[in-house]
Order: sequence, then structure tokens, then C-alpha cells
Amino acid sequence: MQMCVAIPYKVLEVSGNGRAQIEVGSTRQEISTLLVPEVTVGDYVLVYLGSATARIEEQDAMEVMSLFEEIAEAETLLDSYPLRGRSKKTEGQQ
Repeated sequence: MQMCVAIPYKVLEVSGNGRAQIEVGSTRQEISTLLVPEVTVGDYVLVYLGSATARIEEQDAMEVMSLFEEIAEAETLLDSYPLRGRSKKTEGQQ
């Protein structure tokens, strides 16, 4: 099962045309702010498929990013486990 996840980003610049620049690592990316026109510089927004979908508090954004980091660390540990990713068919062939 897969699910879609909106990720929090910090707004660096807001244009008057429903666009904004967000910080993605050490780079910038342009997103649409048409769904949340009240966004201002310094706000944190949830971004999904290139659009800000909601404005969130900085503390909430930090908590979500911390959880994503924990998930990434756990995934790295799981990837190092010898049987990770094997299907029953693959296991039967080896």
C-alpha cells in the first residue's frame, strides 16, 4: 500500500501571482500558493505536487520533519537487514 504525504517547507519569497519560493534543502523551488493565499515569508506550508495545501505552525513543521528523519533512519536500518525486500518467490529461488 502506498500513500501520499504532504511535506512541510519554509516560504522564502512570495510573488503577487499566486507563487512562492520555498527552501528545499539548500535550493529553492517555486510552488503555487493559490490554495493558501494568506501565506507570507517565513511561514511553513505543507506542499503536495507543487502546491501549498495548508499553512502550519513552525513547531508543527519541525515535529513533522523530525518524524520524517526518524522514518528515514529506520528505513536505512531495514535496508541493511539481509531479507529486506525479498518476495516469497525470490526466497524460494535462492
